[in-house]
Amino acid sequence: MYPLDDLLPAEIISLIIDMVALEDTQWQVEVPYRDTRACSTTCRAFLPHCRRHIFSRIEATVWKLHKFILLLTNAPWIGHNVRILSIGLEISLNASMLSALRHITLLERLDVVAMNSPKIIWTQLQPGVRSSVLHLMHLPTITDLGFHGIWNILPSDLSPCGRLRSLTLSQATLTDDSALVKCRRLCLAGQDANIVNHMTKILGAGTGTGSLVDSHGLRGLSLEVSDISQKYGKLLNGFPNLNELEIYLSSEQAFGTFSAFLVSPSYVLRSLKISSIYFIPMTIPYLARELQRIGDIAGKTIQYLNLNFGVFRDNDFSIPIFEWDTLTKVLLDAGRWKSLQHFAIHLSIPYPRPPDGMHRFVKWNNTVRAHLYKLSSQQRRFKVYYSFHLNLVRYHDRDSQIYWQEIKEIPSSI
Repeated sequence: MYPLDDLLPAEIISLIIDMVALEDTQWQVEVPYRDTRACSTTCRAFLPHCRRHIFSRIEATVWKLHKFILLLTNAPWIGHNVRILSIGLEISLNASMLSALRHITLLERLDVVAMNSPKIIWTQLQPGVRSSVLHLMHLPTITDLGFHGIWNILPSDLSPCGRLRSLTLSQATLTDDSALVKCRRLCLAGQDANIVNHMTKILGAGTGTGSLVDSHGLRGLSLEVSDISQKYGKLLNGFPNLNELEIYLSSEQAFGTFSAFLVSPSYVLRSLKISSIYFIPMTIPYLARELQRIGDIAGKTIQYLNLNFGVFRDNDFSIPIFEWDTLTKVLLDAGRWKSLQHFAIHLSIPYPRPPDGMHRFVKWNNTVRAHLYKLSSQQRRFKVYYSFHLNLVRYHDRDSQIYWQEIKEIPSSI
């Protein structure tokens, strides 16, 4: 038998593995990359590309960190495949155990998470621990950084990140050391009162002295809020080049107030994304009303509207049916959404339970697609896209990781 790599070009093999891995991310929840792992043992030609997917995302928190370091020490080649890393830190963490992190050379996203403590002061970490983390932060391939429960981060430690695209501060804060953080996208999250005040400080810095973030370089902003007031909308005026806004609604009440973010017309805002895991049938009228208000204020400039929601099952494990007509009516109003070109909705759903969970999901999924087809067929101004994920997640960091399907035809089973 001829080796497979003699029969197929390497590019075709890579495409096959990419499609298998993509299907894994959509369906395989309990065993990550199950089919991709199976492919890696099928043919030697598959192995290198399978590894790039299997080891691409590592969550090394709590006890997993020790196991990951041991694995990395014994198999350094794994480090060359890691693209996304979440690492958990403790005040008592031994710096010597992190030396194996030097084998990670092509990292693109790093998340630093405080473990066994509601918060960790950045400058109180052991120098060796900070040095290991800074080595990863300053890799030339890093484009995305996230800090979770880490306080008083020095902006000067972020300055060497020359290709920084996004910075996430979740229950985390910056401290003023005269340096300026430069990134294209800023994500702020946290419901603690001190965090909310810090969010206000960062946003307000766009118009005052002592800025923590380069307001003119910022193109995208993501905010997690539960209690929305008009002061946030006024603060957004300090970012003159902001063309992407994501609002993460961390409570059901926020569905009825999020339009307060836009209290005055924005002439550069092109993309609006609304995300939440609190999406239930009763929130649709509020969602439609708020989108109607936003359409009045910024509908002339918004070209991309993205809804990213988590959907809970009812007590009988069935997926609730939503009344889409109210939402459809708002989007069909050409007078409000004059520039809309792209409407996308992504739904995250807990994995269906046996014995008939998958059957119910397929029926529900076809119903959603039928409503979206109705929206698509009633107008020609914008395209409609849909995606689902069988795992309840807060949000996706990048829309490019979502497998979007344009709605062009009605499901055959409807």
